[in-house]
Amino acid sequence: VRDSATFRTINNVKVQPLYGYGLRGDLGTGFAFHSDACGDRVCLLTAWHILGDRSRLLGVDKGDEGPLRAHPSERLSSRVSEYDADLDIAVVRTRDGSTDGLTTFELAPQGTSVEVGEPIRVVAIDFYLDSDTNRWVADQMVLSGVVSRIREKGITFMIDAPLIPGNSGGVVLNTDMRVIGMVTGQLRYGHLTDNSSRTALRSRNVAVHVEAIRAKLKEWGFLP
Repeated sequence: VRDSATFRTINNVKVQPLYGYGLRGDLGTGFAFHSDACGDRVCLLTAWHILGDRSRLLGVDKGDEGPLRAHPSERLSSRVSEYDADLDIAVVRTRDGSTDGLTTFELAPQGTSVEVGEPIRVVAIDFYLDSDTNRWVADQMVLSGVVSRIREKGITFMIDAPLIPGNSGGVVLNTDMRVIGMVTGQLRYGHLTDNSSRTALRSRNVAVHVEAIRAKLKEWGFLP
């Protein structure tokens, strides 16, 4: 996918489609990151709400099999490692073959600031129902935009990229192609909702700041 001259060419970048078992059948995105703690597994960072409310009712917790699928008919062999429901982030470990070839994204250096007006790109999954096969199809998409507002300094910020349902968990990149955030939801009339809300304002999307992500990954033992 070729982007503007401001960004490097985005080639051979791959993120993971995730089909949750939430009460609404949430769809979303996960992206791989490097950690020695992952061992021989692939570690995915994603939005907790993709796992859905039902995962809590089913008792899914740290170390348990995750309620995720790589396709509606194919369970993703995964385990929930850690999550923070309030921050809406989760780490899932998997050995599933469908994760082969995923891009391992690098976090922006510690202390990286996120500024209003800063250009960003979001790599996420676009889900749609194929009318011929009546099956869900997951295609990767790259969306452009800017940081539109710092919502909570060092915790969340807003972007104006035109996101759609399924983009939750998408990786937000700066011009150096480093992770500065992860898409979690959309803001409507001052209230944060997840990306399954089709009525949400598409230009008011919320991302978790990389520093909040880094702090959690350190707390959970994924980063030194």
